[in-house]
Amino acid sequence: MFTKLLVIYTFVFICCIQALGNFNLEECMKATGVKVTPNTLKQLHDANKGGNFDINSIPDEMLCLPKCVLEKKGIIDSTGNILVEKLENDQMLERIPNKKAFLECMGKIKGVSTCEDVKKILECRVLSQK
Repeated sequence: MFTKLLVIYTFVFICCIQALGNFNLEECMKATGVKVTPNTLKQLHDANKGGNFDINSIPDEMLCLPKCVLEKKGIIDSTGNILVEKLENDQMLERIPNKKAFLECMGKIKGVSTCEDVKKILECRVLSQK
């Protein structure tokens, strides 16, 4: 149970950290209103206490930050399409165990237009662990 939580946490923050080279992370934090605090991390931990990780239990504020970061990196375009070819060359992919499964899953996502849609990306990340 802790491993699945760590996977999600790692994905979200890897996206943010990787983006630092391209723009100021504070820009997304201001734009989304997300404040990465110990309380936010506790919410993620509490969401996972039941043993089966439920992506739907991730606090909404945690979904907007990775969406913003992925948009700033150009992985999500202005219409919400995921540009898999850009993702193939992104440093984030280095940390994905099953890159092929992850990229295939990402290619099937029809669009990321809301923060809630980030759950589709997180599902791909979880699947890539298998």
